[in-house]
Amino acid sequence: MNAWAATFLTACELDVLALKPGNVSVDSPGHGMTAGDFRASAQAAAPHLCDCGLGVGERIHRAVAATREKVGCNTNLGILLLAAPLIHAAQHRLPDESFPQRLSRTLAGLGREDADQVFQAIRLANPGGLGRSERHDVARPATVTLLAAMHEAAARDRIARQYARGYADVFAIGLPGLRAGRARWGDETRAVGAAFMDFLAAFPDSHVLRKYGPATGQEVRAQAMACQADLERCADWPAARARLQHLDAVFKAARINPGTSADLTVAACLVERLLPDSASQRVPVAGSAPERDPRSLSDLSDRSGTSGRAGTDVHDFAADGHAILRESGEIRTAPATSSVDQPPVRPAPGLAEPTFFFSTQGGCHGKDRSRNGR
Repeated sequence: MNAWAATFLTACELDVLALKPGNVSVDSPGHGMTAGDFRASAQAAAPHLCDCGLGVGERIHRAVAATREKVGCNTNLGILLLAAPLIHAAQHRLPDESFPQRLSRTLAGLGREDADQVFQAIRLANPGGLGRSERHDVARPATVTLLAAMHEAAARDRIARQYARGYADVFAIGLPGLRAGRARWGDETRAVGAAFMDFLAAFPDSHVLRKYGPATGQEVRAQAMACQADLERCADWPAARARLQHLDAVFKAARINPGTSADLTVAACLVERLLPDSASQRVPVAGSAPERDPRSLSDLSDRSGTSGRAGTDVHDFAADGHAILRESGEIRTAPATSSVDQPPVRPAPGLAEPTFFFSTQGGCHGKDRSRNGR
């Protein structure tokens, strides 16, 4: 196993170790699935996703095919869609490039061949609620670049939005959520659960929206916000865990699985481990892969985390060229300085505003066990 694969597997392992209401974990199976299905999927996908010789689209296609062969259904399409550009960017980053600069170049370089490969992967995974579109339907050969297709879908699909906005949600919500979770609970898996709840409370989950509609999407978000408020009042982790377990039971009884929020959380865990000099922010993960990248990409050494809530953190940035400043626990944006400069990812010239729902991540977490996913 190479270090890139070890880093990806660590992020996926944290996904199943963490308590994330409505999603499958080691302590809470659901929707006909167990943590073992997700672990097997990650193992099957990792060699293809981390193959330096492949483009982004081919990595996703091969990883989806390997997952399908291993577990017989769609477990991780959203994770793979988010992870492939991140790993590609980390592998090809030049010494004088920041990670977001290289990520921007990776996204800008996604072509029509990448779109063809990803469209094939989506058809193979067959996520729930896939639907049809007049323009750039994944059921037909691609006629635009992958980045252009993602721009079309970004208004309705949060995974597509990460491509179109340089992973702004991951950087602005996921990374601060991980740091704040560590500062509060002193535990890596609990921090992952905290980041998941931040995503779930920030906007309606795309998978829930697609399957149940906007009313349910907003209700799930409202329940997440109420849970967040309760967690703030919890005196210790057992009290917080009981509140999270209650919400998990409520969601699973209603067959609600906020898969997009979980996929974004995995992406945040991965980004944090791909950022240079980020290991000092983390705490150990029991049973994590021992293999380490020479640049500490998968280092899980025993060092305590910091919240990153006060002042400006140079690892916090958005794709629109604004630094994300945190002062007194609040988030605002300001023009980026050179230390966090990131070229924006622009839509292709003449590309229309997003007009359709580019369904990507249905059934990525807690899906029904069937050959056709959800």
